[in-house]
Amino acid sequence: MVGCIGFLLPIVLYVGVIVEKLWLNRTEHLGLIENLNFFKPESSISFYYYSVMGNVFVGMVTAIAIFLFAYKGHEKDPDDLMSDNVAGNFACVFALGVAFFPCNFCPEVDTISGTIHIICAFLFFSTLAYFSLVLFTKFKNAVTPKKIIRNKIYKRCGYTIIAALLFLGLEMIPAVHEITGNTIYFWAWEVVALWAFAFAWLVKGDYFNRYAD
Repeated sequence: MVGCIGFLLPIVLYVGVIVEKLWLNRTEHLGLIENLNFFKPESSISFYYYSVMGNVFVGMVTAIAIFLFAYKGHEKDPDDLMSDNVAGNFACVFALGVAFFPCNFCPEVDTISGTIHIICAFLFFSTLAYFSLVLFTKFKNAVTPKKIIRNKIYKRCGYTIIAALLFLGLEMIPAVHEITGNTIYFWAWEVVALWAFAFAWLVKGDYFNRYAD
């Protein structure tokens, strides 16, 4: 369920805002559609908090948090930094921070809420990368060919999340942001991180028979 919500989150938010635009401008929507900016997503997934889909954003992220809190996983091994359960609890707290501490609506104005939002988002994705790279790749039973394949998928998803975080961090540097401007760059890397996280969890949940034992 966590993977499904993570995959659907950017799609639902994007489509919801597009539908609202069409509804509010239904008498002239044909002219609007000719303008490519009509289909442009928000600069960040977090910006949907300030749109008509704000409650949906909070609700879906909160749902992810609840499922992560309920996730027990395997017991902690001696060489683990933390168990599946503890990592899920941390991810839950960070997800709630993302949901209930809105990002800065205006980049030029810093707020405490915006700072907390950024920190929680970074820690949330970092924890998900830890799940993919460390916890999901452990061999609890006999090693099977499909488990080896799953581990390769988990690692690729984890490294993809880390790469996305690095690019998102670069975008937050003022000099870099001036170059990229008001583009979908930031939103796109957020989607990449979300879908990498979602795919890893879907594989872990045996949603794909080709990867399941």
